[in-house]
Amino acid sequence: MQKEFFKGIKIESDTEYVFSGERIDFYLSDATRTTNAEYRGLTKRAGDYLDVAFLIKGVKNVTLDFGGATLVFHGRIVPFILDGCEKVKIKNVKVDYDRPFYTQADVLSYKEGEMEIKIDEGFDYEVRDGYLIVKGDGWEKNLNRNDCLLWMVDKTGEKGYGIILGLFGEKIYPNDNPPLPIKQINIEEEGGGVLKLKGNFCAGWEYNDGKNKLVFTHEVRDKCTVTICGCRNTYIENFILIHGASMGITCMRSENIYIDGFSMYNNYNGNGRLVTNNADAIHTFNSSGEFVLKNSYMEGLLDDTVNVHNNYFSVKKIDGNKVYCFSKAAELAFALECFSEGQEIAIFKGSTHEER
Repeated sequence: MQKEFFKGIKIESDTEYVFSGERIDFYLSDATRTTNAEYRGLTKRAGDYLDVAFLIKGVKNVTLDFGGATLVFHGRIVPFILDGCEKVKIKNVKVDYDRPFYTQADVLSYKEGEMEIKIDEGFDYEVRDGYLIVKGDGWEKNLNRNDCLLWMVDKTGEKGYGIILGLFGEKIYPNDNPPLPIKQINIEEEGGGVLKLKGNFCAGWEYNDGKNKLVFTHEVRDKCTVTICGCRNTYIENFILIHGASMGITCMRSENIYIDGFSMYNNYNGNGRLVTNNADAIHTFNSSGEFVLKNSYMEGLLDDTVNVHNNYFSVKKIDGNKVYCFSKAAELAFALECFSEGQEIAIFKGSTHEER
């Protein structure tokens, strides 16, 4: 059965949904709120809920064909979550946000310990009492908490000069156990949109007389573009990610993932943006069967391109037919249902592959 897609339509099994327009805008009022911890389980810094445009659960034989349209999300909205589905296909679509979850600026001057920048149009912000506040539709964030990844690049985004983690303001509140030291950055307004930053920047940063950009990310990694959870035979085709807040495609506890034409491009159609995605393009774990990736191109992301792995657990004790496990990878294991009913698991002796 084929149906014309419209915003808010109920997604049902054995149906192909086709959209004939060029653009759909999604707002928080269009989203479904979920508190399911597994959807947010990639990071222990996740919030208490997610607002989701397409929360699709338990359907079979469904195609979402957007006909090349652009889906533009306004605010902190997760585009797609597939949960417990079989043979779902998402195709011919572009995904973007009205305000990206990173900020970029021209570097006007740079010397050791001090730089002047001017933030690009389209990246709303405010300096408030010496703190940098980034803002979007329905949200704002003070960049004195958690961490920001700062990267000096040339204006094409093709050459980088090193990455640091930093926070802005007199009082900062970094995450526990960060992967890199957190740099404290003081900020002053100089008029005309020019901001002066002072701090201990990266030793490898190079200034090329107005040919540099500073980009910095500032969003929690709990808002993946496509989350595939406990599904079988999922297809992603001709999908362009113009901007993503977190992981691009995340697969967990799923079987058979087929990706044909998943792409990200710097400066897509001349939009001037140098970051396409704040985290991995594709990250799949605790899954099985076939993983097929072809005809794809990914650039401008700030972490792994493709990451395919399982998670491993240590056996604490065996009590009859019950096995008690724990994970040393606390962040990845946070709230994740790592096994599904019917899956086969094995217990190995020590760090060997010898089954017990």
